Amino acid sequence: MKILFLSHRIPWPVRDGGALAIHNNLKGFVEAGHQVKFLALNPKKDHTSLQGTPNYFQKAEAEVIDIDTDVHPFAAIKNLFGSASYHVERFYSAQFEHRLTHQLISQSYDVVHMEGTYIAQYAPLIRRVNKTACLVLREHNVEYRIWEQMAQLSTNFFKQAYLGILASRLKKYEEKLWTHVDMIEAISPDDLEVFQSFNSGAFLGSAGFDLDEYLREEKEPESHTLFHLGSMDWLPNRQSIEWLLNEVWPVIHREFPTWKLRLAGKKMPEDWIRDVGVVKIEGEVPSAVEYMANYQVMIVPLLSGSGIRIKTIEAMAMGKTVISTSVGIRGLGVEPGKDFLLADNPREFVLAIQRLENEPDLAKELGLSARQKMELLFKNENHIARLIEKYRNCRP
Repeated sequence: MKILFLSHRIPWPVRDGGALAIHNNLKGFVEAGHQVKFLALNPKKDHTSLQGTPNYFQKAEAEVIDIDTDVHPFAAIKNLFGSASYHVERFYSAQFEHRLTHQLISQSYDVVHMEGTYIAQYAPLIRRVNKTACLVLREHNVEYRIWEQMAQLSTNFFKQAYLGILASRLKKYEEKLWTHVDMIEAISPDDLEVFQSFNSGAFLGSAGFDLDEYLREEKEPESHTLFHLGSMDWLPNRQSIEWLLNEVWPVIHREFPTWKLRLAGKKMPEDWIRDVGVVKIEGEVPSAVEYMANYQVMIVPLLSGSGIRIKTIEAMAMGKTVISTSVGIRGLGVEPGKDFLLADNPREFVLAIQRLENEPDLAKELGLSARQKMELLFKNENHIARLIEKYRNCRP
């Protein structure tokens, strides 16, 4: 198939779960023998170069357009006097639109694969220029729901009101967008229900992984240690770590004073970084796999968000024990008590750790079961094959 692959970022280097999922889709399409053209925005905050990227970027004729998507106070205030979503308009580029139009005129495509809500704002343009390509939107989350949840959780009246405005405008944009594409790939069952009410072509997809990398990593992990790895420029992650540090960890530490806490991730706030007593917080690490190999028990205290958590899949693929909230484990197809331990409040996290203390073999049993489940559900070759089968049956 001829596939035009559009992304709001360059998925290289692979430093977070979002980049990993996009990267594996691009790599998977190319390695499966499809003719791919990769066209992407290159945001200032994650700016990178195509130099040094793997050869499948060259095979996909990768091309990028620089853009500043940073939040600017004046622009944010000005936006309040209009009706557009500030989230979306930050990702609009006239230069990208011009390049995209030229590409569509000069080449024909079977599929236009769009990674996420923000790059999909170009869908109406694509349809005007190309009437026959199948327009596929891979939705990473129901974005407006994340902002609704954050507004509800905020204790500041003015912040709550502002987040509510952002969520309302984003909801209006997303619901209209979903009617402008031919297919929507959801990556969790909860999100799929939302998409299907607007688009009959919505289907449950997933994320694909080259699992050999995770299965090769064999190291004796540090005992009695909880770890979390996540990018702090995604607000639900930051919110969850604040809750962990302020409300969950103090309760855990009081009950289990010998247990340690290890946190790391891109864009970690400077005032959080520390190495004091049993708590160590650091920023971006060179390798997620090598970092996770050091520990056995991952804690996922997520309170809001949709989609699926890529880092949790990676940890499970390595046979790690996961203690997670309901939100953090959503969409992974795993069973509490068999593949992971469920905890939705501080006391339940304490009870989960108590089980690990009382049942010495439980951690490895949970990790092995989760690892087998990840191999079954998330192998990249199988994921790409399922997508292509869907795409071949698309009727624009």
